Amino acid sequence: MIWFWLGVGGLMLAAGLWFLALARRSKDRVATHTALGLALGFGGYHLASYLGPPGWLVFRVDPDFWWLVVLGCLGAVLGSLVTDRLLSDRPGEGG
Repeated sequence: MIWFWLGVGGLMLAAGLWFLALARRSKDRVATHTALGLALGFGGYHLASYLGPPGWLVFRVDPDFWWLVVLGCLGAVLGSLVTDRLLSDRPGEGG
């Protein structure tokens, strides 16, 4: 079961890198693509560090505070969605 969750964490990390690459090529929703890429990468790393073998990935938030990782990732993505929305409403900027 550990390998399944390590795979999920790896897929999240890969999806995060894909969104970061998409943000570099995109002309609109750059903030959302960047925040989503960072949140997926950060979340995937922490998922692998929590559920992987002990001591395998040392840098992590304490497991008792996993909800802070989730809350931070959601806050970043929601904040970027609001930012993109505000920029797209401005005439001559955004989309």
